Amino acid sequence: MNHISRLLAVLLLPALLLLPRIDAIFSATMPRKALVETFLLLLCGAAASRLYPHRRMASHAPAAVVAATLLLLFWMIPRSIDLTQILPSANALYVASLFAAGFLLSKVASVAYALYFWSMIVAFGLLYASQSTLLCSAYTLEDQHAFGWMLVLLGLVAYLFVLASMTRWLVPASKSR
Repeated sequence: MNHISRLLAVLLLPALLLLPRIDAIFSATMPRKALVETFLLLLCGAAASRLYPHRRMASHAPAAVVAATLLLLFWMIPRSIDLTQILPSANALYVASLFAAGFLLSKVASVAYALYFWSMIVAFGLLYASQSTLLCSAYTLEDQHAFGWMLVLLGLVAYLFVLASMTRWLVPASKSR
Protein backbone atom coordinates (compact mmCIF):
# COMPACT_ATOMS: atom_id res chain seq x y z
CA MET A 1 0.00 0.00 0.00
CA ASN A 2 2.91 2.34 0.67
CA HIS A 3 4.04 1.92 -2.95
CA ILE A 4 0.63 2.98 -4.26
CA SER A 5 0.49 6.05 -2.00
CA ARG A 6 3.94 7.16 -3.22
CA LEU A 7 2.87 6.70 -6.84
CA LEU A 8 -0.30 8.72 -6.25
CA ALA A 9 1.74 11.49 -4.61
CA VAL A 10 4.09 11.62 -7.60
CA LEU A 11 1.18 11.73 -10.05
CA LEU A 12 -0.64 14.41 -8.05
CA LEU A 13 1.58 17.33 -9.10
CA PRO A 14 1.15 16.83 -12.87
CA ALA A 15 -2.59 16.50 -12.34
CA LEU A 16 -2.64 19.69 -10.24
CA LEU A 17 -0.73 21.57 -12.93
CA LEU A 18 -3.63 20.97 -15.30
CA LEU A 19 -6.09 22.77 -13.02
CA PRO A 20 -6.79 26.26 -14.40
CA ARG A 21 -6.01 28.12 -11.16
CA ILE A 22 -2.71 26.28 -10.59
CA ASP A 23 -1.80 26.60 -14.26
CA ALA A 24 -2.45 30.35 -14.07
CA ILE A 25 0.16 30.67 -11.31
CA PHE A 26 2.82 28.99 -13.41
CA SER A 27 1.71 30.59 -16.68
CA ALA A 28 1.87 34.12 -15.27
CA THR A 29 5.51 34.49 -16.37
CA MET A 30 7.67 32.71 -18.92
CA PRO A 31 10.37 31.73 -16.38
CA ARG A 32 7.75 30.05 -14.20
CA LYS A 33 6.27 28.19 -17.16
CA ALA A 34 9.43 27.28 -19.06
CA LEU A 35 11.79 26.72 -16.12
CA VAL A 36 10.00 26.06 -12.83
CA GLU A 37 7.12 24.00 -14.20
CA THR A 38 9.44 22.09 -16.53
CA PHE A 39 11.82 21.28 -13.68
CA LEU A 40 8.96 20.12 -11.44
CA LEU A 41 7.55 17.87 -14.16
CA LEU A 42 10.97 16.34 -14.87
CA LEU A 43 11.44 15.66 -11.16
CA CYS A 44 8.01 14.05 -10.87
CA GLY A 45 8.71 11.84 -13.87
CA ALA A 46 12.07 10.83 -12.40
CA ALA A 47 10.44 10.09 -9.03
CA ALA A 48 7.77 7.95 -10.72
CA SER A 49 10.41 5.93 -12.53
CA ARG A 50 12.20 5.16 -9.27
CA LEU A 51 9.09 3.42 -8.00
CA TYR A 52 9.51 0.72 -10.62
CA PRO A 53 12.69 -1.30 -11.12
CA HIS A 54 14.06 -1.03 -14.65
CA ARG A 55 15.27 -4.29 -15.97
CA ARG A 56 16.92 -4.04 -19.35
CA MET A 57 16.69 -0.25 -19.28
CA ALA A 58 20.28 -0.01 -20.48
CA SER A 59 19.35 -1.39 -23.88
CA HIS A 60 16.79 1.39 -24.32
CA ALA A 61 18.85 4.22 -22.82
CA PRO A 62 20.01 5.79 -26.11
CA ALA A 63 16.47 5.96 -27.48
CA ALA A 64 15.17 7.26 -24.14
CA VAL A 65 17.74 10.06 -24.08
CA VAL A 66 17.04 11.05 -27.67
CA ALA A 67 13.27 11.04 -27.12
CA ALA A 68 13.51 13.03 -23.89
CA THR A 69 15.90 15.54 -25.46
CA LEU A 70 13.59 16.06 -28.43
CA LEU A 71 10.67 16.62 -26.06
CA LEU A 72 12.66 19.15 -24.06
CA LEU A 73 13.82 20.95 -27.19
CA PHE A 74 10.31 21.08 -28.61
CA TRP A 75 8.95 22.73 -25.48
CA MET A 76 11.76 25.31 -25.52
CA ILE A 77 10.57 26.65 -28.90
CA PRO A 78 8.73 29.93 -28.24
CA ARG A 79 5.71 28.97 -30.39
CA SER A 80 5.36 25.71 -28.47
CA ILE A 81 5.24 27.58 -25.18
CA ASP A 82 2.70 29.96 -26.74
CA LEU A 83 0.48 27.01 -27.65
CA THR A 84 0.32 25.93 -24.00
CA GLN A 85 -1.25 29.30 -23.23
CA ILE A 86 -3.76 29.16 -26.09
CA LEU A 87 -4.88 25.53 -26.13
CA PRO A 88 -5.66 23.50 -22.99
CA SER A 89 -4.90 20.34 -24.97
CA ALA A 90 -1.40 21.64 -25.78
CA ASN A 91 -0.86 22.38 -22.09
CA ALA A 92 -1.97 18.83 -21.24
CA LEU A 93 0.48 17.50 -23.83
CA TYR A 94 3.19 19.72 -22.33
CA VAL A 95 2.57 18.34 -18.83
CA ALA A 96 2.39 14.71 -19.99
CA SER A 97 5.43 14.88 -22.28
CA LEU A 98 7.71 16.59 -19.75
CA PHE A 99 6.62 14.11 -17.09
CA ALA A 100 7.49 11.35 -19.58
CA ALA A 101 10.85 13.03 -20.33
CA GLY A 102 11.66 12.99 -16.61
CA PHE A 103 10.70 9.32 -16.49
CA LEU A 104 12.90 8.53 -19.49
CA LEU A 105 15.89 10.48 -18.21
CA SER A 106 15.83 9.18 -14.65
CA LYS A 107 18.13 6.26 -15.25
CA VAL A 108 20.52 8.14 -17.46
CA ALA A 109 20.63 11.47 -15.62
CA SER A 110 24.42 11.63 -15.60
CA VAL A 111 24.42 11.93 -19.37
CA ALA A 112 21.15 13.81 -19.70
CA TYR A 113 22.56 17.11 -18.50
CA ALA A 114 25.43 16.99 -20.99
CA LEU A 115 23.05 16.18 -23.84
CA TYR A 116 20.66 18.94 -22.85
CA PHE A 117 23.53 21.43 -22.56
CA TRP A 118 24.84 20.66 -26.04
CA SER A 119 21.30 20.75 -27.42
CA MET A 120 20.96 24.27 -26.07
CA ILE A 121 24.27 25.23 -27.69
CA VAL A 122 22.83 24.03 -31.01
CA ALA A 123 19.67 26.07 -30.35
CA PHE A 124 21.71 29.20 -29.62
CA GLY A 125 23.72 28.56 -32.77
CA LEU A 126 20.56 28.33 -34.85
CA LEU A 127 19.34 31.55 -33.30
CA TYR A 128 22.54 33.41 -34.20
CA ALA A 129 22.71 31.85 -37.66
CA SER A 130 19.11 32.54 -38.61
CA GLN A 131 18.63 36.12 -37.43
CA SER A 132 18.64 38.77 -40.12
CA THR A 133 19.18 41.49 -37.53
CA LEU A 134 22.27 42.00 -35.43
CA LEU A 135 22.02 40.47 -31.98
CA CYS A 136 25.43 41.77 -31.00
CA SER A 137 26.33 45.24 -32.23
CA ALA A 138 30.09 44.73 -31.95
CA TYR A 139 30.29 42.36 -34.93
CA THR A 140 28.92 42.14 -38.45
CA LEU A 141 25.95 40.08 -39.52
CA GLU A 142 28.32 37.73 -41.36
CA ASP A 143 30.31 37.21 -38.16
CA GLN A 144 27.09 36.50 -36.29
CA HIS A 145 26.01 33.91 -38.87
CA ALA A 146 29.45 32.26 -38.91
CA PHE A 147 29.46 32.11 -35.11
CA GLY A 148 25.98 30.57 -35.16
CA TRP A 149 26.93 27.83 -37.59
CA MET A 150 30.10 27.11 -35.60
CA LEU A 151 27.97 26.68 -32.46
CA VAL A 152 25.64 24.33 -34.35
CA LEU A 153 28.55 22.21 -35.55
CA LEU A 154 30.25 22.17 -32.15
CA GLY A 155 26.99 21.33 -30.38
CA LEU A 156 26.11 18.50 -32.76
CA VAL A 157 29.58 16.95 -32.59
CA ALA A 158 29.64 17.18 -28.79
CA TYR A 159 26.09 15.78 -28.56
CA LEU A 160 27.02 12.79 -30.71
CA PHE A 161 30.23 12.29 -28.72
CA VAL A 162 28.33 12.22 -25.41
CA LEU A 163 25.70 9.89 -26.85
CA ALA A 164 28.40 7.58 -28.24
CA SER A 165 30.31 7.53 -24.96
CA MET A 166 27.11 6.63 -23.13
CA THR A 167 26.41 3.76 -25.49
CA ARG A 168 29.93 2.39 -25.78
CA TRP A 169 28.72 -0.72 -23.99
CA LEU A 170 26.73 -1.55 -27.14
CA VAL A 171 29.92 -2.34 -29.01
CA PRO A 172 31.47 -5.54 -27.69
CA ALA A 173 35.02 -5.11 -26.48
CA SER A 174 37.58 -6.82 -28.68
CA LYS A 175 39.40 -9.62 -26.95
CA SER A 176 43.11 -9.17 -26.75
CA ARG A 177 45.15 -12.18 -27.73
